[in-house]
Amino acid sequence: MKDLKCPYCEFEQDAYPDDIEPGITFECQCENCNKYFGYEIDYDPIYTVFDLPCANGEPHKWKQVGGIPKEYFMNQYFCEYCGKRKTITNPNEIKETE
Repeated sequence: MKDLKCPYCEFEQDAYPDDIEPGITFECQCENCNKYFGYEIDYDPIYTVFDLPCANGEPHKWKQVGGIPKEYFMNQYFCEYCGKRKTITNPNEIKETE
């Protein structure tokens, strides 16, 4: 899929790869009709909302981090709710639920 459509001849072409700054007008020359036109980059943010119990007084839900080599990830845990990472060596500190 091409990024830009010329407003004069409707030829579709790619935007320049270095143009990544939103809200700035960029100038482009159509590869088909050679006329100049401007374009701006817009980003539509997508928000995902979820519960965060550990930020509201509940304990973290620790899960062991996995990966290779296994020794590198020994005693490495992350909270399923907030993503916090922690080295845990005391088994009593882990309240892992599956």
